[in-house]
Amino acid sequence: MQDGRKKVVLKAWAEPVVEDKEDRKFLVKLKVVKNAPKAWRSSALEAEGLDETNLRKAIATLEEVTEQRQLSTQEREDRKNHQEKLIEMHQTIAHQQQVQKDI
Repeated sequence: MQDGRKKVVLKAWAEPVVEDKEDRKFLVKLKVVKNAPKAWRSSALEAEGLDETNLRKAIATLEEVTEQRQLSTQEREDRKNHQEKLIEMHQTIAHQQQVQKDI
């Protein structure tokens, strides 16, 4: 995540600004840099939400299969991996929220 945020800020800073006065140009650039991470974070949260939804659906599907038959080794491994990834996502989000609070 940090690398992504850094890239967004560097890209925003590199954006050309059309202003006559240098101080005005600097202010506009700061505003662009300020808003770029917000837009990036919003899209990142949306992507995480989609990933979480897909993981939950995959786990639910495997749970339904479990009710009908015994899972294959691959299916058990997939379910375990999905559950671990879901836990990892929740931990990452909680950490990011804590960092935002601390700032």
